[in-house]
Amino acid sequence: GLTFLPGETIEDYGTVVIDPPTEPDVEKFFAEGRYTNRIGGTRTWNAGASWDRNKDAGILARFIAFGGVGNVWRDGEKLHFDTSYGLSYTDREEETPDPEKDAQFVGARLTLDVGYQVLTSTRLRYELTGNLNLQDTADYSLDSKGSLTVKMSRHLSLSVSLQNLFNSEPALEDVDVVARLVLIDPDGIPGSGDEYYETTEDGGIDVEIGEDRVRKKQTDTVFRTSLVINF
Repeated sequence: GLTFLPGETIEDYGTVVIDPPTEPDVEKFFAEGRYTNRIGGTRTWNAGASWDRNKDAGILARFIAFGGVGNVWRDGEKLHFDTSYGLSYTDREEETPDPEKDAQFVGARLTLDVGYQVLTSTRLRYELTGNLNLQDTADYSLDSKGSLTVKMSRHLSLSVSLQNLFNSEPALEDVDVVARLVLIDPDGIPGSGDEYYETTEDGGIDVEIGEDRVRKKQTDTVFRTSLVINF
């Protein structure tokens, strides 16, 4: 840890600990429209657009238009498996402006959709969507979602899903820079003059010394349960 004597200022020793907010800003919205049609046989083409807002990931608004072709590899009652690949256009706005990232870019898009009928009333599904910035290939996102749907009656089903949203270059976040300090007294006699402070990862007292910007976590995990009504 860093040590300094009483009366000295911690600013002389630089940044010590960066504490992000402990409470996530949970606010997520997502809407997508997609049209898919067969070209012939197993070949398909598709076009669509999506809009989402995810404050926990630092995204105020993200619009994506896309189009491409695909293949239906299996389309039976037991197993469905298809893929598609094409181009996309992304226009995004983040809470904290990031000079290192493109607000608008043309990208490459890949999707995968697998469904498997485990039992008559139970179906597993896995969906994966990847979007790659062709202007900066280090900038890409992955949307991975696995779900289990159980049919409870003719019109009612219960669905449970786990979704992982990955961004290789997550949004920036303003955080408080905090030093956690403990008082060290070598001889155990208060006021003898040999006392000094030392930084620690746990315990002690918190001293705010400013603000900084860090990137949010790359992966955002969402767990959902829902009732599905079919007519």
